[in-house]
Amino acid sequence: MIALSINNASEVDKLRQKEITLLTETQQNLTIDLLDLDRNIKGNALRIRANEMVLSALKKRTPMNDYLKFFYAGVFGNYQLNENTAAWTTLQSVGLDLISNDSLRNAILHLYAVRY
Repeated sequence: MIALSINNASEVDKLRQKEITLLTETQQNLTIDLLDLDRNIKGNALRIRANEMVLSALKKRTPMNDYLKFFYAGVFGNYQLNENTAAWTTLQSVGLDLISNDSLRNAILHLYAVRY
């Protein structure tokens, strides 16, 4: 009985350690996503500004010049989030029930399954 109890406690400890590892990886993934979103917001703001400048120049029939070339170069394209879902993929394969906190598990599930 004592050996079985020790073995069960050891398994619980392993699961808790795995939970902590996956939650830490999830936090790191989300931090990377936040940095990517910040770059996207700044990049899209610059792109919008370039489009506004080109539109204004076209409306005013401003002749092409070196100053406008910079804005014309920034007219096309967009920035978008490249989600970092490595920890989420691992969590799905291991099982969401690994996360012991119900509200945290539901928040993570909502973020990755619904929002992303």
